[in-house]
Amino acid sequence: MTKKIDNGGPAFPRSQSTYTCAQDGMSLRDHFAGLYMQGIAASGKIVHYELHSLRAYIMADAMIVARKTGAEEQ
Repeated sequence: MTKKIDNGGPAFPRSQSTYTCAQDGMSLRDHFAGLYMQGIAASGKIVHYELHSLRAYIMADAMIVARKTGAEEQ
């Protein structure tokens, strides 16, 4: 059985209005991974793209867990 990955829900949801359609946008997991990759790229230290891509999602998953844990503590 495959483990379902928590994607954190939509990163930039938009509700429907008279002028717009409802949209979920990208997942929060993808957004967090993209921010990690942006930081690595800005550092100029990106060498192994596949390795950094995997690390980005590991970091994103950890951030989603931390968000839930932090919310429970408050």
